[in-house]
Amino acid sequence: MDDDTTPIPNSQDPDNSGFISIVALVNSEGTDDIEWVPVLGIDGLASRGLFTLLSARPKAGKTTFLSHCVKVWLNMDLKVAWLTEEPRAVWRKRSTELGLIHTNLMLGFQDGVEPEIWCTRLEALAPDVIIVDTSRTFLGVH
Repeated sequence: MDDDTTPIPNSQDPDNSGFISIVALVNSEGTDDIEWVPVLGIDGLASRGLFTLLSARPKAGKTTFLSHCVKVWLNMDLKVAWLTEEPRAVWRKRSTELGLIHTNLMLGFQDGVEPEIWCTRLEALAPDVIIVDTSRTFLGVH
């Protein structure tokens, strides 16, 4: 059975470029089972197992937006891991104000370790949704 982690068959990628034409993809066999998580009540924007990037200027409201999404996900009994660069004091206040106090919300505070360590920690935690806020802090992107 085909899934999103299966390499592209050589017959569909003869030059081993890692790309497949949309025609070959649509005509290939495989599963289309995607487990969407709602984003402000809309399915099809974020999913378990897929990478979704939310980008905006600093202080545009990304964290507040995600907080509202997370509240819904927690009510669905999803386990959420949120890697944050913000201090614990901010999270104490935010979690109370926005009703985010839930055993399924796990916060990871930047502690200076390499990204590979965070990957290991996340793998052990096995969350349904992972939020990295912000990538520059956790991935060393400048």
